[in-house]
Amino acid sequence: MFKKYMIELKNRGILILFSWICVFLSCYNYKNVLFFLMFIDNPSFNTLHTPNFIFTNLTDVLNNYLYLSAFISNQIVLVMLFYHFLIFLKSGLYNKEYALLKSWYFLYVINTCLSILILHFYILPFSWQFFLSFQNETFFISFEGKVNEHLVFYKNLYYLLVFYTQGIFTIFYSLFWGIINFKYIILIRKTMYLLFFLTATILTPPEVCLQLLVGSLQICLYEFLVFVQICKACVCRW
Repeated sequence: MFKKYMIELKNRGILILFSWICVFLSCYNYKNVLFFLMFIDNPSFNTLHTPNFIFTNLTDVLNNYLYLSAFISNQIVLVMLFYHFLIFLKSGLYNKEYALLKSWYFLYVINTCLSILILHFYILPFSWQFFLSFQNETFFISFEGKVNEHLVFYKNLYYLLVFYTQGIFTIFYSLFWGIINFKYIILIRKTMYLLFFLTATILTPPEVCLQLLVGSLQICLYEFLVFVQICKACVCRW
């Protein structure tokens, strides 16, 4: 039986590796399109001058194309990896456990897609507009960024946003299903408020109104789920 499981793991590992290679080659084939979509093809950039990207090392462009292709491939294959892991565990789980894990998986996929949309249509354009506003033609301060710096900037924003949304929605989902102790969540309410504003300060641009807005939205979501949990407890008692 153990040998059978090892063979299945080996086959799934080979399939994931082959999928990563195929996705990587496809991304590299459309590297210019992906780069354009990632940084320039955004409606919020219409009011800005088309940014110019420079490179100071002869191999920078090739390295960044490979880096971009690998970054996108990793995110796509990561979703496939979780799916294969879920299917592998399916035969050893109860129906309730499998349904819970499947709901977690769908929640992860939905949160990732929402994070990408929020990043492209809100956070990234706002960041560009904010930082490019410091250009000063009078003192010859103009924007000429390196290609690799923009890729690193995008990657950091993406990982921060994905980590942030996954963590927040994981807490909310666990609270809704009673995985986390409800009384404990109420006791640490003030601490959660502080964490919400700290994360809003770290993850958003240095704009006080935006930070207050993001922190307040998190608090509203938190209080909404607490209210839902209270209603759920009252209904159960009734």
